[in-house]
Amino acid sequence: MTMEKIVFAIIIIIVLALQYFISSYKGGFWKYIIPIIFILTLLILLLCKIITLGSFILYLIIGLLVLLAQSFMAEEKSNK
Repeated sequence: MTMEKIVFAIIIIIVLALQYFISSYKGGFWKYIIPIIFILTLLILLLCKIITLGSFILYLIIGLLVLLAQSFMAEEKSNK
């Protein structure tokens, strides 16, 4: 595993953890900033040729589905 892939994995984990905590506790417009940061991070990695276009699309779909699921769970939890 190369250093770029390790850095990429760490960035993704940090973004997902931030999304979980912000959507659970802060709410408001903060929960919309994290997906934007996620997409920008993926774009930077794509433009720096750390990931390929296929990887970009795959990570984007999986990442946004995870972020969406976390947002729904947090919203459902706050409505109870």
